[in-house]
Amino acid sequence: MTHLRNDILNQLDNYARDYDFPMLNNMYFYKANLRMKVFRNSQEWLIFIAELAFSIKERLFVNLIYSYGNKVEKPGLIWPYEIIAPVLSEPFFNDDGSTFLLDIKNFEVMINNQVRNFHFNDSDYINARIDPNDIDMPNEAKIIRILSHHLSDELFYNNQQLLEVAKKSNNHLELFLELNDWQHPDLAEDELPSDIPCFQKLAESIVVGNPKLYHCPKEMYNTHWSNWEWYREDWQ
Repeated sequence: MTHLRNDILNQLDNYARDYDFPMLNNMYFYKANLRMKVFRNSQEWLIFIAELAFSIKERLFVNLIYSYGNKVEKPGLIWPYEIIAPVLSEPFFNDDGSTFLLDIKNFEVMINNQVRNFHFNDSDYINARIDPNDIDMPNEAKIIRILSHHLSDELFYNNQQLLEVAKKSNNHLELFLELNDWQHPDLAEDELPSDIPCFQKLAESIVVGNPKLYHCPKEMYNTHWSNWEWYREDWQ
């Protein structure tokens, strides 16, 4: 039993060392939301970690989906899937890509191939723990964060979509555990998943096949975007 637990943690550690694991202070992304889903059956375990973010380099709103498992052909990042697209009448950026154009309180975008209009006021942002007047937080970050606050289930992939992108839809895997908060390792500080008690309990619960064994105290949670605002001068 111990060696199976170690197998799970070793795989996560190996890909974390190669930075093929969610790095929440990655300076190429403005992070908004995180979700983990674990699937298993008697022969297989499969972990998905999905991150909603804005990609600075690609100038896209994306869902970065990572997968790990004992029968995953190529663990790590599957793909950064675009989840919010511009409408023709309202591009995200000016012609040279230097200026983000959307008004954070009144904008129109495409989500799941449908045109959506959004109108937010200061209270809407504050209720989502976002200061609309924060000059240090880019507007791209404000928009992905307010949308992920209100539309997380629409922006994250559902169970079937996750299994399809991992080519696991025919493997008879059942949802074992879903997490929206946990303690995540700081890869920039050389922390690994196996160093984190929450990941240790996760591996143990997968091996035993009992989701009730998983435990992560709320005071250890650190996956909220406010813990990873690398763009601030005083961020540490």
